[in-house]
Amino acid sequence: MRLRIELVLGGITYASRALSPGDTGDDVREFQAHLDKRLHGRHLPEIAESGRYDPPTDGATKVVTFYLGVPMDVVARHGATLRVQRFIKNPDLRPQLYRLRACQRQELPVP
Repeated sequence: MRLRIELVLGGITYASRALSPGDTGDDVREFQAHLDKRLHGRHLPEIAESGRYDPPTDGATKVVTFYLGVPMDVVARHGATLRVQRFIKNPDLRPQLYRLRACQRQELPVP
C-alpha cells in the first residue's frame, strides 16, 4: 500500500511524490487536471484525466513546463518533480527567472 502525504501551506495542498511515466493514482489524476487547466489557457488540446501518467500526460507536461519557463532538462531528466507540479498548479510561485524565460517562449513552438 502506498502512503500519500500532502503538505499544506496556506490552505494549498501539494503532492508528495514526483511523477513519471507509468505512475498511477489519484495524485496523477489531480496533476492531469492542473495540466488541462494550463493547456486550456493556451487554447491547446486537453488530455484525459485517467489517473495514469501515460504518453499524452508526459507530452502535456513538457508543453506546459516549456511555456511556464521551466528549464527543459528538468522534466526530461526527472519527470514531474514536486517543484514542477507546484509551478503547474500555481504559476505565481515560479521564480523570476522562469517568468522571464516564459515571456521569451510565448510565441515559440515547443522543441
